[in-house]
This record gives sequence, structure tokens and C-alpha cells, in this order.
Amino acid sequence: MAERKILPAYLASFRMGTRLIVRDRGDLISKLFIYAVLLLIFYSIFSIMPLEQLNAPNITARHLLWYFAMTEIVTVGALGLRRDVGRIIADGQLTTLMQRPGGMIFMILTRLFGSYMTIIALLLAATLATLPLVGLPMPMPLTQMPILLVMLTLAGLISLLLGCLSGMFEILGPYSQPVDWILHKFVMALGGLFFPVCFFPPLIQHLVMLTPFPSILYAPGSLMLGTPQATITNSIFLQIFWLLTLGTLTLVLENKAVRRVMRTGD
Repeated sequence: MAERKILPAYLASFRMGTRLIVRDRGDLISKLFIYAVLLLIFYSIFSIMPLEQLNAPNITARHLLWYFAMTEIVTVGALGLRRDVGRIIADGQLTTLMQRPGGMIFMILTRLFGSYMTIIALLLAATLATLPLVGLPMPMPLTQMPILLVMLTLAGLISLLLGCLSGMFEILGPYSQPVDWILHKFVMALGGLFFPVCFFPPLIQHLVMLTPFPSILYAPGSLMLGTPQATITNSIFLQIFWLLTLGTLTLVLENKAVRRVMRTGD
């Protein structure tokens, strides 16, 4: 009987995340404005970059702009959501959440995921509607749009799981904010937020690809760079690997957090 309540509970949590974002129209408008300004700034930067010196003869400023658009969609989509677990623990809400059906952290995750999907749907729609109108058509074939949506979805889940893991540090003390800040900087630097990982020196590329950070930003963004299909498939498998790995680690830490709360209280 309890199992029948779990799926509706997760769906209700997802819808709650969607409603929270839709109701905050001021935040959505500000995100759209900042996103548009960033695209304008970085297109100006990409237009004067000496791409021929980066051994990227087939990549133009338009490719890089669309690459940055995809990475920024993921970043903006998860921005402000990642620290939710840390705030909940700091506010002493774990005991209340433990009474709900389903996994405590995954209930939070589905709500955050609902918010994330709403934001990226808005930003992606705005990008697809405006950039081609100003003479910057998408370099990726439309036939790959389902793959892009899958990769953006997986990227968001990995990012949110990292936020859940960093939030768990709040159990040990007020550490989740600095830990999340450090992780966010690693995602930006090693994930390829501004410039693709393929521009990194070869040794750095190999080391970076051993981390989950490129699966968050570089993987979906690389679709705009004419990446071979075999590489795209490998990137999706790598995203799934990190999703399962971080999801398992989240479950382990959730069980530890529950035992700690049961023993010492919030």
C-alpha cells in the first residue's frame, strides 16, 4: 500500500517545483535578461578569438555561442537550487521530511528537478526562437534535438545530485555553503562553462574527463561543435555512470543523516 503512494508523492513534488518557478515571474524575467546579456557579451568575445591557433578550424564564433548557450542553460537552470538540501538541514526540517513517503533526499530532488526542467525549457525555447532570427542558426541538426534534451536532463540531475551531496555536509556543521561554492567553481572551470574541454591541453583533457564535471556542461554543449556520434554516445553513457554513482552515494549519505537525526535530533 505504501508503495502505491510513492509515485504520486514524487509526481506531486515535481509539480510543486514547476509551480514554484512559474509563480516567480520576476525571477524568470531576470534570468532571461541576464542570460541574453551574457550571450551578447560572449559572442563579442568569441568573434575576436584566434580560433585558428586553437587547432579548431571547423569551429566558428557561432558554434561557440551555441555551445555557451547550452552550458549556460544548465548553469542557470540549477542556480539557486543546488543548496536547497543544506538550507533544509540547517533549518532543522529533516525530521519533518522523514515523515513523507519515498526517500527523503529524492523527494527534495524531484521538486528541484521540476524547477530545473521548467527553467531550461524556457531558456531553450527563447534561444531557439531568437538566435536564428538574428542570423545565428543552430549548428546542430534538428534531428539531434531529442539527444540534446536527454543530455540536458541528465546534466541537470548530476548537478542537482552534487548539490544534494554538498548539502549533506551541513550535518557536520555549517560547511555546505563553502563546499558547494568549491564544487560550483570546479564545475565552471573543469566542466567547460566558457570554453570547450577540447580546447584544454591533452593531459588536462584526460584528467578532467575522469571527473563528473564535463558530464554537466561539456557533454550537452559539445553537440553544437559537430561532435561525432560515437563520442556523443560515450558522453551519454558517461552521464548515466555519474548519475548512478552520485545517486548511490546520495542514498548512502541519506541513510547516515537519518541515523544521526534519529540519534541526536535536528
